[in-house]
Amino acid sequence: MIVVMKAGCSNDDIDVVQRHLKDRGLRGQLNWGVEQTVIGVLGQTYTELQNELEFMEGVGEVFRMSKPYKLASREFAPDDTVVNIG
Repeated sequence: MIVVMKAGCSNDDIDVVQRHLKDRGLRGQLNWGVEQTVIGVLGQTYTELQNELEFMEGVGEVFRMSKPYKLASREFAPDDTVVNIG
């Protein structure tokens, strides 16, 4: 599951989402982007979680993602990864 935060949301909004996930035995993988902040939900999710998250302050969109390698996907990390060698 992916949580896309609204542009300009507060750090408190992000912390509340992270605590909500932790209280349910889940972990949020935070990705700070230039235009938006995205939280990848790690762990065994349940159907109602999407509705719970959508109504939280600062949350723009929540969607399920069942693709392999979701943490490396463009939906989760929209910016290019640069690796400097040498």
